[in-house]
Amino acid sequence: MAMIQNTFIFINRIGNKKEQDLYKQGITTWERFLETQKIFGISDKRKQGYDAHLTAAKKALFQEDMGILFLTNPTSRNLETL
Repeated sequence: MAMIQNTFIFINRIGNKKEQDLYKQGITTWERFLETQKIFGISDKRKQGYDAHLTAAKKALFQEDMGILFLTNPTSRNLETL
């Protein structure tokens, strides 16, 4: 598994604090996030959007197209964090 699959910071509205909250809930990988039906602090509607983004990111990673990771939130904060 690529190390990138252990971060969520590239997703819109997920910052360092939210990422740490996910880790505390045992959600430390994209796969675990996708498998988890309900996540404390994330609405069902937002979870659906995040799932779609992570699914696209997984596909892009497999195809070695890392540009998709920055499409929804292309900020310098994200680039510095990764």
